Amino acid sequence: MKCERCNSDIDSIDAFCGYCGNKNKQAVTYCNECGSKFREDDIFCRHCGTKKKSKVNTIITVPEDVNETPRETIKQDIIESEMNDNVLSNDERLSEEVPVFTEPHTLPTAVATKNSHFKNRNIWIISITLLLMSNVLSGYIRNNSYNGYNFNNHQSGSSRRERSHIGNSHIENFKIEKETTAFMQQNNINMNGYSFYYKETFYLAVVDGVIAYTQDFQEKEIILDENVSYIHVDETYLYYQGWNYDYYRMHLETKETEKLLYNIFYPQHVDGMLYYQDDSDGESMYRYNLATQESTKLNTIRSFQSFVDVAKNSIYYIGLEDDEFSIYRMDLDGQNNEIMVRGIGTTALNYNGTYLYYSKDGIIYSYDVAAQEHKEIREDNPYQILLIDDTLVSWDYFNDILRKIEDNQTGEIISRESVFYLQVIGEYFICWIPDGGYGTVYVLDIDGNCAFLTDDFKLDELDNDAYENNDNRDQNNIFEL
Repeated sequence: MKCERCNSDIDSIDAFCGYCGNKNKQAVTYCNECGSKFREDDIFCRHCGTKKKSKVNTIITVPEDVNETPRETIKQDIIESEMNDNVLSNDERLSEEVPVFTEPHTLPTAVATKNSHFKNRNIWIISITLLLMSNVLSGYIRNNSYNGYNFNNHQSGSSRRERSHIGNSHIENFKIEKETTAFMQQNNINMNGYSFYYKETFYLAVVDGVIAYTQDFQEKEIILDENVSYIHVDETYLYYQGWNYDYYRMHLETKETEKLLYNIFYPQHVDGMLYYQDDSDGESMYRYNLATQESTKLNTIRSFQSFVDVAKNSIYYIGLEDDEFSIYRMDLDGQNNEIMVRGIGTTALNYNGTYLYYSKDGIIYSYDVAAQEHKEIREDNPYQILLIDDTLVSWDYFNDILRKIEDNQTGEIISRESVFYLQVIGEYFICWIPDGGYGTVYVLDIDGNCAFLTDDFKLDELDNDAYENNDNRDQNNIFEL
């Protein structure tokens, strides 16, 4: 199968793309009880009736050296039948009693659901074998890659790049002066939503939690000790997607947490409404009223990269139908759904309230939504089109180039670093750059000035020792979590 974002080849059981790190929302999952394969919309196992806990299910395999294959772990062929899927909607699921979390919850490990499993000798043999294999594998991944990407690809020999070779400025030189527009925020959500700017406070979601920074990045506070994405902040709540793809909000003062929706992606907050992609319903788009807690289905096709413009009563988005990406427009209530640009072949899309920017057949175009006119800007085939400080930027992910987009010109290169999870806050990029810490967060401006902000992934003991002996590292700029 192909990655939806970069079109690389991936296996059906891969949770992430090994090249760009994008979540594989079509990953095959198996029942923790009997090993049968779940279909995409299954809530219960079709073989044994066990409820599917989330999209993250244990993939059960049988080592070759086990002579007797226990029936509890064999992968059963799914018996085709005319049974109904019995898929519950978000509203039906939320009608059940939902617990309120007062402390952060953690990712569960594989759990045996029946006491009889503990008495099975072969289960113990398989468990110990898998434990040993996972320890070896985790050690290899920790030393070589994150999300399948080798951070040493751009280095000579086995040495890693150091922060002194990446950052050419200091964090004291950066301060957010410009407001982040609603459409910038929406584009950040379309790119996994790890950052948000609200009332002179910058919020950043990293592996260790959500950090609230002052606009000059000098003071910070950890407000949530949990690995989350798709964050949004208002006067009262921090909204986020949890590890299980469900959507929550946490009261900023009491820290009480409640679940709003199940299994959603790309949540856009606009005027009291939450527009999102429902992954359990063919990845179609919905609108959720935060006041009444009611959901309305808006379309029936797989939807990505959405931009909601209330002033124009329009939602612009990329739809995937018949294996073809196209740019669509529909009213806020889902009416008048129509194709604007057919067959773009990529999910690179951005919007600033006047123009849509997209890529088709190796050329970047602008589209004036009022005049309904397309204009060719320049030849380019970007992974993503970004807008920062009124400047168009092409992100060539595969060649590690951030470049300003100019009419019929090559464009000035901003950076040649290997970056991940690009976000735009005011006049700055927030980006994850692999260095000796495997992946750490940097602030980058339109002129290429770059400064280290914080660690994203915890360093092992060897890495910490190496950095403590690095005279070039500016200890004043490091915020340890």
